[in-house]
Amino acid sequence: MKRKTESIKAKGDDGRQYTIYIYTDLLDASSFENPNAVTEGVKELRTSDGMVVNLLQKGVYQIVQTGVVVRSSSPDAP
Repeated sequence: MKRKTESIKAKGDDGRQYTIYIYTDLLDASSFENPNAVTEGVKELRTSDGMVVNLLQKGVYQIVQTGVVVRSSSPDAP
């Protein structure tokens, strides 16, 4: 199951502000001792309006549909 786990603010080369949401696959890791355990799987990045975002390097991303490069100075940015 995918869940929105984080969000970061970023500024695009087009001068616009973007919110990038990070969705994480949560995988069942249950055991007899811990029946509710989950572990994080693949992460997916999307803009607030649903466009796919690729990670270029830490804090630098590209919106696939538009080609706009966005940057975040957040210390939590992947």
